[in-house]
Amino acid sequence: KPSINVPTAGTAIAGGRSITDPAGDATWPNTSGGTNLPGADLLGASLAFNAGQLTGTFTLADASATGMAAAITGYNNVIQAEPPAARAQYVLRFNTANDTCYMGMDVDSTGTQTFYDGVLDPNSKVTNGASTLAAAYRPGTGEIATSIVNNTVRITAKDALCGIKSGTPVYSVSAFSMMGPSDAQNTLIANTMRVIDATAPMDIVLGQNAVAASPSPVVVASPTPTVPPLPNTAGRVISAAGLGLILALLILGPLAFLRRRPAVRL
Repeated sequence: KPSINVPTAGTAIAGGRSITDPAGDATWPNTSGGTNLPGADLLGASLAFNAGQLTGTFTLADASATGMAAAITGYNNVIQAEPPAARAQYVLRFNTANDTCYMGMDVDSTGTQTFYDGVLDPNSKVTNGASTLAAAYRPGTGEIATSIVNNTVRITAKDALCGIKSGTPVYSVSAFSMMGPSDAQNTLIANTMRVIDATAPMDIVLGQNAVAASPSPVVVASPTPTVPPLPNTAGRVISAAGLGLILALLILGPLAFLRRRPAVRL
């Protein structure tokens, strides 16, 4: 029986999971010939729920104020159709059964940092003037605690962000580094945030002894055809006449059915 194994992303940590990301892939333009931006180069991320609080982290190759400001400069040094970036935005995004939630940090060209958490809602939409095409991660008003230590940004939501508690499954947990306009200007798709780097997504059941929320391996079994028993299975011999009748029914039956089909009028 063939099977399909769904890989479990990330590594278990207390109350959640963490994941690593290759170094040197935060290039702009996003091509092999692009220049790597250490201040936007994600090396990993994590999400965990412990002691009644939700904590998210993401690690950069250079999370210093000067390093992140230099990433904005490096992005703007590339000639492109979009206006120059006013900020770098770093977001740890995840889905619950009902909401898309996030923790984030903005850094402007001077290195000034702003931390926040939030939930996508109608105010998050980015449009082409008529239709919604993308979402903006706008600063929320939740109470948070933050720190940056050894290039790891840590954001702890002190309130019940998205109603999360121990045992809550969350999906597509992923960190993003982006460049683009200020939040006030991030409303039209022609001038919105551009993704520089991202971690692979992971699914988690949050809480102590957290496990991945990814589905178990799916077993795909080939069905065994069921052959109905032939008549006369009790050892009786089918006569030549009986065999001829069976063959006639097998051959002529479908033809009779076809002749009885009503004509289709066009």
